[in-house]
Amino acid sequence: MRRDGRPVLITEELLAEARRLYASGLSLRQVAAELHPRTGHKTVASCAEALYGHFKRRGWKLRPQREVTAARNYKHGRKPRKQTREQQNAYRRWLAEQRGWQAVQGHGRPLCKGVKQTPPGKGRPCRRHALADSEYCSSHDPRRAVERQARTARMRARVGGRPAQALNRAA
Repeated sequence: MRRDGRPVLITEELLAEARRLYASGLSLRQVAAELHPRTGHKTVASCAEALYGHFKRRGWKLRPQREVTAARNYKHGRKPRKQTREQQNAYRRWLAEQRGWQAVQGHGRPLCKGVKQTPPGKGRPCRRHALADSEYCSSHDPRRAVERQARTARMRARVGGRPAQALNRAA
């Protein structure tokens, strides 16, 4: 309790823990979110504001705003602003790996052996990657022919099943 009878919302022990957490790299809002249940503040935002005030009054160093903004805007902090081609490719490989993309899922698989049946590019080889258990992509795999026909029938039924109207051209 203070002299004026109001309760102390943040104790010295909590403040020391807040400083330790902030020094470990957490933001003031993250520190407040962690300590909030043990304080008397109603919201995390009010706790963060109180921590900011305590830090300022005691002269403790706070991170510059540009550093906080840069950390918030770079999710993983790995991409430098200027990159060579090799750095850019290495970064993209790392990012793809983080997302769970392995060589067997994407570019490591061979291209489909099918041939395009519709324009544009009718008669050209398909450029999609083959399925893991086939030499064809899902659009050309013979095992999926019935599924493709059913999907086409559903789309045609939705449109109304009538053939496209010829355009009347006035010359």
